[in-house]
Amino acid sequence: MAIFGAMLWKEWLELKRSYKLIIVPFAFAIIMVTLPITMKLLPSLIEQDLPEGTVIVVPESTASDILAGIFANFEQLGLIVLILVMMGTVASEREKGSSALVLSKSTGRSGYLLAKWAAYSMLSVVSFLFGMLLTVYYTRVLFDGKMDWGAIVQGTLPYLILILLCVTLTLLFSSIMKSAVFAGFISYGSYLALTKLGQYFPAGIEKYTPSALIDNAGKVMIGQDGPIMAPMLVLMALIAVLLILAIKLFKRQEL
Repeated sequence: MAIFGAMLWKEWLELKRSYKLIIVPFAFAIIMVTLPITMKLLPSLIEQDLPEGTVIVVPESTASDILAGIFANFEQLGLIVLILVMMGTVASEREKGSSALVLSKSTGRSGYLLAKWAAYSMLSVVSFLFGMLLTVYYTRVLFDGKMDWGAIVQGTLPYLILILLCVTLTLLFSSIMKSAVFAGFISYGSYLALTKLGQYFPAGIEKYTPSALIDNAGKVMIGQDGPIMAPMLVLMALIAVLLILAIKLFKRQEL
């Protein structure tokens, strides 16, 4: 436990030294807050570009619309940012030879990977929660909507698990590939495959997939019914399997 604590502290110092402790929360917040601001300004922007005399009725967005679309908006850029800052966490250290130096100091490979997973998981979860709070605040101010905090908290939990899936996939491919860039591409492609292809499965299977979890989380966020517990448990089990796989494969890698 003492060795793991030392490794985790090393990872935090590395995140601080590389300014990732600032970059990731700031990037997440900017990406997420742009949604309510853009939706508020969109009708005015469209009207300015229309020829004189042209009338187009643009439905006004509501607070519920914003809350339901938070993760869909975040997925487009937020996860790419996370993968970019993570994709070299093992691959780059192997290339530089620093991982061999660290592992030579009585540090097991499992502890080495778990420390990285824990550090980036905490960073990404806290960053997302920070962005979420800002987004909810601006949504309430701009759209004067009443917020059901219980629903917001319940709907946010699945998003945190999905972020951990992205962290785990990136760590997995970074630990088995020599190219950080290639690891990043494969990580994002794998995430998209796991979260999007489920909608094409039979209904009996689809309800347990990450795609169903994303849809239902959006419904829960605005106070509608959406079963999230079953797909959350399945996704947590998948994350555990991927993390174990990453450790086993990394133990076979030459440093």
